[in-house]
Amino acid sequence: MKRLAGTAASILLAACGAAAPTPDRVGASTLQGELAEIAARIDGRVAIAVVSLDVGSTLERGGEWAVNGDAPMPQQSTFKTWLAVAAADAVERGEASWEDEVRIERAHLLFPYQPIAEEVGPEGSAFTLAHLVEQILLVSDNPSADAILRHLGGPGAVQAALERRGVEGVRITTNEEGLHALADRLRAEVAELPEEDARAHLLAALAADPNAATALGAARSLARLARGELLSEASTRRILSLMEASETGQARLRAGLAPGWALAHKTGSGFEVAGVSLGANDIGVLTAPDGRRYAVAVFVAGTTADAATRDGVIAGVARAVTRSQASRSPNHLGGLREGQVGSSNHLGVLREGQVGSSKLPGSASRRPSR
Repeated sequence: MKRLAGTAASILLAACGAAAPTPDRVGASTLQGELAEIAARIDGRVAIAVVSLDVGSTLERGGEWAVNGDAPMPQQSTFKTWLAVAAADAVERGEASWEDEVRIERAHLLFPYQPIAEEVGPEGSAFTLAHLVEQILLVSDNPSADAILRHLGGPGAVQAALERRGVEGVRITTNEEGLHALADRLRAEVAELPEEDARAHLLAALAADPNAATALGAARSLARLARGELLSEASTRRILSLMEASETGQARLRAGLAPGWALAHKTGSGFEVAGVSLGANDIGVLTAPDGRRYAVAVFVAGTTADAATRDGVIAGVARAVTRSQASRSPNHLGGLREGQVGSSNHLGVLREGQVGSSKLPGSASRRPSR
């Protein structure tokens, strides 16, 4: 089955026109249909992508499934994943060290959500770059993200690092302070509009989000990260181990996992303005008990659905992936690839020097709170 991306209708038509699935392809055809159905459950904009890291499988060559996969979406705090990648790039290039001291002043504590605030003294405090990366990946701290951006030279320098490393479909043009200011501006603009025009205004703003990502770009880039194609083995393990220990978004991808599955992920959540959510996202690497891995990105924006419903859509994608995996032939792939780590190491990081397949492009991110 060729890669599909676009509207739910086109996906379903393509599926209907395909030949009857063989046993090894049952999971692929079922997964595509389930993703289309999940995206249609709520109003607003939903973008989903799933990329199999087991390239060369008989399930699907290239292993990609998507709904609206090429649509730019507000990425919210999922951009912090790529901020960590840019920090690792600077360290590997000798332009920074994990032990660099980076200051956060009291004047930088501008956000409704800022866990690190309790660590910042009256005269400000210095933190290692390593500690700040831990803060953005474990608890999605906002002042830490902006401090890293300052230390690396700003959004332009971070974007250049991502493009150099081959991160695809991810754009970073502003910081958390800028994203919060954007949300405040939208609130003020909507307050001046008739109710019937408010939502249309918000949807237009979301479509032009200054920090956007595509679901396919995010999932492909996660796949490259997990295969060890973006960074060194040490940097890859550092980032994925922190993502596995992430404390945010327990009702999203993690809630849809079957027993024995593992997840390394990063969530993103936007504010609600006039009853419309600016974003509820989760991107991550799902690892099955047998070691097979899937990079998943789910972005939900512009919906009036409540938080539980938004989270349920994201959890539904993880549930669909685990069901699809369970439906596959037990002899599929004939075991793990050389160098791939089984479920005892949930991250499944490849050995240094082992190369995956696809070469991908790049653009990326946004989000105000968690």
